[in-house]
Parts: sequence; structure tokens; C-alpha cells
Amino acid sequence: STERLAWCKANMALDEYLDTDKHRTRNQAMLLALAMNPVFLPQARFLLKETMRLFDKSVLYYEAAPDAYVPRVILQHLVPVKPRKRESLAPGQKEIYPFADHAASDAAGVTLHFLSKRLLSEPKIVVNTRIVVVGASASAAAFLEQLLFTPYIQFSSVTLVSPGGLPQSPPDLKELLETSEQRVATPLTSINE
Repeated sequence: STERLAWCKANMALDEYLDTDKHRTRNQAMLLALAMNPVFLPQARFLLKETMRLFDKSVLYYEAAPDAYVPRVILQHLVPVKPRKRESLAPGQKEIYPFADHAASDAAGVTLHFLSKRLLSEPKIVVNTRIVVVGASASAAAFLEQLLFTPYIQFSSVTLVSPGGLPQSPPDLKELLETSEQRVATPLTSINE
């Protein structure tokens, strides 16, 4: 529906991957469920392409709740979309995106994947190189985010090694920036003195 598409635009960074203005609303569809016989998995791209052709759709979306199972076909062929980064608003300040008044509570943990006709015509490059990231710092998280949200590449072996595991809640951006500035400022002051 138009409201759901507006919600996705307001809460997810769709603009980085897709120009939604070029696709009419009636040509976009949300997949509610996807079940595919394992025999057809090697031809999943072709089946998705033909499904889009038969139903006259140019973009398919798949939205999953935080603890929901995401089918392997979705992870292999659809592109994950990053959540939109939000600035903290001052009291009384209004959000600039429509449907964003309830965005913080609704968008927590929701994942969105999409597939367009253009992406179907370009095969994803599968990188089988083993990538090991050591530490769960802000830079490691940014590196992993950049790797995993690249639309035309699929990494098959990415491992994160961290002694304490992943933090359950992301650190507050302000705290993270303050600690990063302190780490950089301390060596610089010792060099200048």
C-alpha cells in the first residue's frame, strides 16, 4: 500500500539503493511469505524475474520482524536495506519524513530487503574469500555494514571475532563520538607537548 511504502521510505535508507519515484506505487509489491521447493533454488532468480513480469511489478520488498526467520532465497538474491539514521530531535521539533512520528518504536529491529528489475539483470558476484574481523569496535561495525550492504556482492564467509561478543544494544552515537575524540586527542596532546 502507499502508506507502507511511505513508512519504508521514512524509516529505511531506500534512497541510497533505489529511486522509488521512477517506480509507480502499483508496480511495487511487498512479499508476505516465500516458500520455494529446494529443487528450484538454483533457478530462484529466474523465478523471481518471471513472477515480477507476470504480476507487472518492477520492485519487490520483503520485510521481516526482529526475530522472524528470513528464507535463504531472500538473503541470497534480495538486497538488504540499511535503517535510516536519525538525529535526535529537540523538544517540539517535527520530523521531516512522513509516517516518522511512530518510527522509532515501529522500526526497531525490522529488516527490509528489496529486488528491482535492474538488479535481476546484473548477477551478484559471490566472494568466497574468508574475511575475519577482529573486535567489535565502531570501526569494525562500520566495515561489516559496508561489506554486507553492498548490493552487487555477496560475501559467503564473514566472521567477527570478539572476546566479549557483540554488544546487545548499539552504543549511543554521542558517547561513541566522545570516546573516539578522546582517543585521538590524547596521543595528539602528548605529541605536541
